[in-house]
Amino acid sequence: MSDKIKILYLDDEPDNLVGFKASLRFNYQVFTATNVPLALDYLETHPDIRVVFCDQRMPGKTGVEFFEEIRISHPLPIRILLTAYADVESIIAAINKGNIFRFVKKPWTEADIIGAIEEANKFYLANSMLAIKNSELQKAYDELNKFAYSVSHDIRGPLSGIVGAINLANEIDDVEEMKEMLFLMKKSVNKMDTYVLSMHDYYSRQRGELKITEIDFNKL
Repeated sequence: MSDKIKILYLDDEPDNLVGFKASLRFNYQVFTATNVPLALDYLETHPDIRVVFCDQRMPGKTGVEFFEEIRISHPLPIRILLTAYADVESIIAAINKGNIFRFVKKPWTEADIIGAIEEANKFYLANSMLAIKNSELQKAYDELNKFAYSVSHDIRGPLSGIVGAINLANEIDDVEEMKEMLFLMKKSVNKMDTYVLSMHDYYSRQRGELKITEIDFNKL
């Protein structure tokens, strides 16, 4: 059951819900609701619902109004409106306000519903992959920002120290003072080398390339 695509169908006609669930229960996990609060409860408790069907003509709140609401609160499920071809105004409103994926004419056939589900599922998966890629891209931008800060702070600092020591060395003749300047330069170079090695280890770990092995201190 956990491998089946989860579908929610909202309709105020119980007979429609029974027929819908009976037709699809073997291939999909179907949740049915006769009112908006129950449908919203299903969306809250089952965030992995992929497709939401809703009848346009319902008391209290139309299908378009319901989709307009969940478009903000539950944007991931793909929205499909069930309506008649004659109800053109509802279809236009659903596209503009509810941002529906498509509509299915009534009375619907099992083939119409299954075709709509399969197309909606492909669209859902594509959106999910896009969200993952966007997240990875944002992570890459964040890493780039960290690197830029490190370059300006952790690398430029030691370099400035080396340049300062060189400038001082050019103005002195005492050998001992020259050695002190060389010591300072060496210290800055070692600091920068340590940073470069740690940065390499960090990005190796991020890529899963860093390998931890045991050390034999006797051989060492």
